[in-house]
Amino acid sequence: MAVTRRKGEITDKHRDRSHPFQVRIVVPLSGLHGAAGIMYRWAAWFDHVTTTGRGIMHWCFTRPEVADAFAMDCGGQRIDKPINPYGLALDQPSGNELERRARASLYAIEIVTGGKPIDRTRPFKEAWKIPFSTFSDPADVARAQAALDAAWAEVKSSVADDDIERERTRLAYIVASYAAVAIDEDDLARRAVERFRHPGP
Repeated sequence: MAVTRRKGEITDKHRDRSHPFQVRIVVPLSGLHGAAGIMYRWAAWFDHVTTTGRGIMHWCFTRPEVADAFAMDCGGQRIDKPINPYGLALDQPSGNELERRARASLYAIEIVTGGKPIDRTRPFKEAWKIPFSTFSDPADVARAQAALDAAWAEVKSSVADDDIERERTRLAYIVASYAAVAIDEDDLARRAVERFRHPGP
């Protein structure tokens, strides 16, 4: 039985010609959950195409160095297709797209500040201070973010308005410090709330 495609839909052959540098991700039975969002935010900076089927996801790029970096940050296996230089897509987003991507890239910082405005003239000058920046696995980042949201929802009412930014950041660091020993997101959130309320010596 022939496979029908919608008008304008990219074919496998066209994808392999335009985006031959590909990373194969095995999707667990439970799904990627928050890790998928992190991968999409990562890839949004580059011209990319994704395909999904039978528990496998392919992230396809136009440049080998981008595919290498994606595989290093998000896991997966490089599976490149034959290179046809005349078929490669140009990784040159429009000005509007670059502006959209720049706004999206602030997500990791805004999740710590609670969405408050930051200095957009130098947003990454102190990026090393972001609590979750040391995590290399997107799944760990997603788990920590979910635990932070849950823990903050529980303690926010006890925080004075003037202290919200500072205390949310403190809670984020607590979450990061317990991430390696917590059993799951619920356990991580519980430990963080307990430590936040009882800082100890």
